[in-house]
Amino acid sequence: MYTYQLLLRKLTPVVFGMMLLCSNSYSQSPSKTETLSLLNSWMNPSVVFEVKGNNISVKSFDSSNSMIKDDKAPMSELVVSPFIDVETKQICIPCLKDAEGCVTRTMPVQKIKKSFNRITLEVKDDALRNKVLVALTHLIRLESEVGYKEIVNFDAN
Repeated sequence: MYTYQLLLRKLTPVVFGMMLLCSNSYSQSPSKTETLSLLNSWMNPSVVFEVKGNNISVKSFDSSNSMIKDDKAPMSELVVSPFIDVETKQICIPCLKDAEGCVTRTMPVQKIKKSFNRITLEVKDDALRNKVLVALTHLIRLESEVGYKEIVNFDAN
């Protein structure tokens, strides 16, 4: 009986510690809603992000608050690793190779609606551009990758 109690006393902290580690490693933080809120707080009023179901909408506005373009796409048809175009310094989120033309771009001023191979987003500030890139990557992975669980700190980037 004594060795059982001794073993139980030694194993209890180990088991409890393992439970804490497991709960952290299988959580996703921030959530989809929190990530969207952060993106919108960083970019509003020039850009507004919306997610409905699996679809993302990236609406860009001019200085008079008129919408100049709206890029919409199913997140499952976008690559999970957006990048920054070196020349234009735009954030680019391409379609997967087998989902070419997955982005529907609407430009209300010109009354144009076309299919494109990527979402593009202009962010002038370098530090903010990197934070937005990390947040968009996290958002797309949350929606597209089965079993994706990762804790992301946007302020660390």
